[in-house]
Amino acid sequence: MEYLIKSSAVILLFYFCYKLFLQKETFFEANRWYLFSGIIISIIIPSIVIPIYIVKETPILVSEISNSNIITSQPIESIFTLQDLGVLIYGIGVLLLTIRFVSQFWSLGRIIFLEKKTSNNGFHFIETTKEITPFSFFNWIVYNPKNYNKTELNQILTHEKIHANQFHSLDVLLTQIVTIIMWFNPIIWLYKRDLVQNLEYIADSKTQSLVNCKKEYQTLLLKSSVPNYQLALANNFFNSKIKKRIVMLQKNKSKRQNLIKITLVLPLLAIFLMSFNTKEIITYNEEFDLTENILEKEIIELIVTKDSSDEDLENIKKEFEAFGVTLKFKGVKRNSNNEITSIKVVFDSKEGHSGSSYQKGDEPIN
Repeated sequence: MEYLIKSSAVILLFYFCYKLFLQKETFFEANRWYLFSGIIISIIIPSIVIPIYIVKETPILVSEISNSNIITSQPIESIFTLQDLGVLIYGIGVLLLTIRFVSQFWSLGRIIFLEKKTSNNGFHFIETTKEITPFSFFNWIVYNPKNYNKTELNQILTHEKIHANQFHSLDVLLTQIVTIIMWFNPIIWLYKRDLVQNLEYIADSKTQSLVNCKKEYQTLLLKSSVPNYQLALANNFFNSKIKKRIVMLQKNKSKRQNLIKITLVLPLLAIFLMSFNTKEIITYNEEFDLTENILEKEIIELIVTKDSSDEDLENIKKEFEAFGVTLKFKGVKRNSNNEITSIKVVFDSKEGHSGSSYQKGDEPIN
């Protein structure tokens, strides 16, 4: 779960910079690689850990202790926790979205492989009688020829060929998969929407430069602003953001020096790495033995295992109060199996003695 939270935070950084600095620029190709890189980096960055080495004195080890009272914590049967509920809800969300994803693939496959098709120059043209928005999926281009005249159809096919040549379907597929994994993060849904929209800007811009009449192409977009049935996994020619597409087609080209805005995300990523992707690695200096300074007194030993529950820790605190010792457990962290991975124990006694001990890491404590 920690990985998913960090990954979602990276997506938020990229989306924030895109909306603030890049969305209104006409660097459609650069924006594509920026948004695509954001997805890839959000997958990689959370797994990078920067080690921070801390040198400490070797802990005292007492090998033989007689007449000691040992207070142990026996693991009890775990109960269903809020963390377990969160994992369950997350799993249900992933399952439902995966089923929808597979269903979309099934619908896409039925159209691609069951409808009439012709091939030319590496493209597979599929003519359908369904009332469906023209779309492409890699080199497959699907359309209903009865809905458009010859000029309109040529412009639509030119548009979809650009999607196919630039492998825009790869961007859409990757974003769909990441959306399933991070479905709980509302930003990923907005990120996917803007990424797909930018792919349309690219295809529109290149199509307009190839057709004979730019105004005619924009009229085609406006004419078809009310879409038919669309497939989420495909690059659809028409979508609900037609107005934005027309505005971007008429917009003046952005100045090249504005491209430097893309690099503004780098210092934010560096801050993120240093703040959340560090791990303390404790090393010890040369060994020393202070057992000779231990007084001949009754020694109370406290044992906490990885399976100790919060109730167990509370019981231990109460038992130590009988010895005049105040115990505090701080920074208790558990993994998905409810095992303790980090814990700090602080004590104060009526005799004026105090001290602390802690273990920290990603693995269950010893």
